[in-house]
Amino acid sequence: MKRRLLALCLLASLTNLAAAAPSSIPLPAMKHGRAAQFPGCPKDSATPNSVDAIDISDRADKTLLDKAHALGVTTIFRYYDWADGPLNTTFDYKWEPGPTKPEKTLVDWERDMILKEGFRLGIVFQHHPPSVNKLLSFKDSKRAAFDARRVLQLARELKQPHGTVIFFGVDFDVQPSEVNYVKTYFKTVKSLIEPKYVVGVYGSGYACARIKGAGLASYCWLSNSTGHLDSQTYESPLHGGSGDWDLKQCGERDAFPGSRDDFDLSVFNRARRLPPFWRAR
Repeated sequence: MKRRLLALCLLASLTNLAAAAPSSIPLPAMKHGRAAQFPGCPKDSATPNSVDAIDISDRADKTLLDKAHALGVTTIFRYYDWADGPLNTTFDYKWEPGPTKPEKTLVDWERDMILKEGFRLGIVFQHHPPSVNKLLSFKDSKRAAFDARRVLQLARELKQPHGTVIFFGVDFDVQPSEVNYVKTYFKTVKSLIEPKYVVGVYGSGYACARIKGAGLASYCWLSNSTGHLDSQTYESPLHGGSGDWDLKQCGERDAFPGSRDDFDLSVFNRARRLPPFWRAR
């Protein structure tokens, strides 16, 4: 009798655990097939609270935000980019005016929707026209000041709280022969952005290590370009790296049904302090 009671109790416990276990949420397919990802990134589905952030380069919609809530996502990343209209600066290289995508830049009603839904808002500036060598953004001696002033203009217009982080994208495979251009860019950005805002860097393991190591950024968002220089080693001390990233990006996904937003997922480094994101007041 005692054995039977024990067996029944064990069965009930297992049933309760199974009922309490979070169910996996199917994810849309990756944009580029089964792209390589860092450890800890989801594949075909994700359990709630296993991913922390979503970044999108188009306007957020309610369907995406509802799915983000279901996944336990806490942070939505949106972009700052150049304005429409003529350029008022003489650059070293020829640049076309306007943003790289029509709806890339965050706007006020979208900001309000994201914050009202209870998400933190992450900001990243990036302007790399797809037809232009991305290194030229950093070789151009006028770009850093122009980009920083554009960021400050948007932050002022959108009322981004002082003390929050703004990431700057280094979205290419930086090599040792090129990194000084990137460091010079970040020196100028830091001198203009701080102390109002905190500078972060989005890029490869090599870019993060060199920019953070030089004191030019406080936070690293490790891009999902896993084949870029030092990204695998920087991601994990198991591979001889520092694990000094603050969040790491996972593979790009198609939009959820009913949404028009392709997106990337990211996970935070639980061993590090959370970056100071924008929050509702």
